[in-house]
Amino acid sequence: MVVIDAGENSERVYTDFKHYEVAKYYSYTKHIVHPDVVIASTNFLDSMSAADKEILDQLVADSTDYEFDAFAESVEEAKKDAEANGAIFVYPDTELFREKCQPLLDSIASQSDVTKKIYDNVQALREEK
Repeated sequence: MVVIDAGENSERVYTDFKHYEVAKYYSYTKHIVHPDVVIASTNFLDSMSAADKEILDQLVADSTDYEFDAFAESVEEAKKDAEANGAIFVYPDTELFREKCQPLLDSIASQSDVTKKIYDNVQALREEK
């Protein structure tokens, strides 16, 4: 029997659930980033006035910017806590994996201006690690 002491989560989950107690190393494979999304039904959106839709769109845009900043700050806090408890953060070479996945990533990112902006923001977060 083989046991792998590993998991797949954000730094926040890794720290909050004390995964470092059983998996000392956190590898930045960068194969997944955990962005949050806002979902609304078309029934709800269609019931709104044009003015309310404009307000909602602005609030979503503002909250997205805030979310990226707050998440980055929270990740740094989690890393410090995990390291204080013996966790080691490592950065393996991920370029070959990325090259193989790039066509899929490009097809998703190029679906609209919105998906492109989200993709670019997620990539910026990914590069900070």
